[in-house]
Amino acid sequence: MGAVSAKLGKPFFPSQQFIADVAGEVDPATGGPWYETVIVLMPRRSGKTVMIPAKASHTCGQPVPAQAWITAQKRDNAVKRWRESTDPLVLAGWGKRTIGNMHEAHRWQSGSLYRPFAPNEEALHGDDPDVVFVDEFWTLGLLEFQTIREGYSAAWSVKPGQEWLLSAAGTHASTAMKDARKRGRAATLDPYSRIAFFEWCIPETVDGAPVGKLGDEQLLELIMRHHPRAGRGLRPGFVAAEIVRNRTAAIRAYGGLDSDTSEAEMVIDSSAFRRSTNRTRRIPGRARVAFGLASDPDLRQAGISVSWKDPTDGVTLTEVIETRDQVRWSVPAIIDLLGRWEDSCVAVRSDAGGRDLADDVAAEMVHLGIDGARLVRVSASDYAAACHRIRSGLESTPEPRVLQLGERDLRRALQAAGLRRGVWVPEKGPVAVLDAHTLAAWGADHLPVLAQPKRPFRVL
Repeated sequence: MGAVSAKLGKPFFPSQQFIADVAGEVDPATGGPWYETVIVLMPRRSGKTVMIPAKASHTCGQPVPAQAWITAQKRDNAVKRWRESTDPLVLAGWGKRTIGNMHEAHRWQSGSLYRPFAPNEEALHGDDPDVVFVDEFWTLGLLEFQTIREGYSAAWSVKPGQEWLLSAAGTHASTAMKDARKRGRAATLDPYSRIAFFEWCIPETVDGAPVGKLGDEQLLELIMRHHPRAGRGLRPGFVAAEIVRNRTAAIRAYGGLDSDTSEAEMVIDSSAFRRSTNRTRRIPGRARVAFGLASDPDLRQAGISVSWKDPTDGVTLTEVIETRDQVRWSVPAIIDLLGRWEDSCVAVRSDAGGRDLADDVAAEMVHLGIDGARLVRVSASDYAAACHRIRSGLESTPEPRVLQLGERDLRRALQAAGLRRGVWVPEKGPVAVLDAHTLAAWGADHLPVLAQPKRPFRVL
């Protein structure tokens, strides 16, 4: 395989050659491959797909006719992967490729065949594969993969064959990949196992702390130490920028950890969240409160929270009012709240994160004659200060200075959020309710001075 790939212009990296050496071990009893299943879990840009044309050519380029098949998330993805892997074969003049609607094939003079197939049970019924590639394995559910496998594995009841399961790290929905990882790790302890398992990833914890808690430079150093292409073309500067842009995505893409590996971790200390949860101390009914209104940058969700600062001890109480998908509902909802709490205010971001929302609220306030001073526009610098204030208030010791009710929506937002350049960012999902909590607490600290209503007559 290594020699074939070199002739195709893609010499193997050591990691690729290691996989080929092990996966290519032969069962002396049958002359076929010893390993019936090859599981390859590697970070992005490791060269997983480079191995496909080398393996397909090694299988189909023998004098005896053979079949190689490839599938992926959908048939269109399978065809795309097949075309990419046959392009170097066409350039090298190896075999002949034909492309037609549902009739894609690459054929050798010996009669060997390499084709894509749809990821379903019927696609390979009646065919006779010698090797099957399942790319983008992380996209498949366990039951879905088991159904696909039933379609091609029957051929191996009468002859040896081999399946290659290739994947980057996955998500909470990657149940097929998670099952394969579990079986693969167990197989490394069994010298007679028919599973060849390869996994490159960073450790989930460093010195007992989740990798998500590491500083950017520490995380970059960890990724570069474990990535199979470190020192072989992987650019540290690019990975560093990806860490800053979206830490969870970078850990998954280049660190090889599933995006939900540390899903239970919060952007604040989880013990602080428990300590700051107080369901008995509530906001008084006649208190002057501040509402926070925020939307997800992708307009997937909006949230409204309320906050009040107790003047007796300075402790800030926060509560979730409402969290819903979409954004349109939030403006009439906040206007209704302002109408019912006449001396309240609402804090909304005035930067790109909420300017449109703030403008819509302001327009409704003008239309209804609501005092414009009750809209607190929070600038980007003030928002960064607000994030620091609520985080330090939740984590302060020995007693928290910010209390919350432990609502599920807030907990989920803290699990989905990251902290970049001092502000909350969505990493694993929408965090609108966390933004709303932050803005409400800031509003409670900066209640505007409202104009007193004019009296209709003078009191003597």
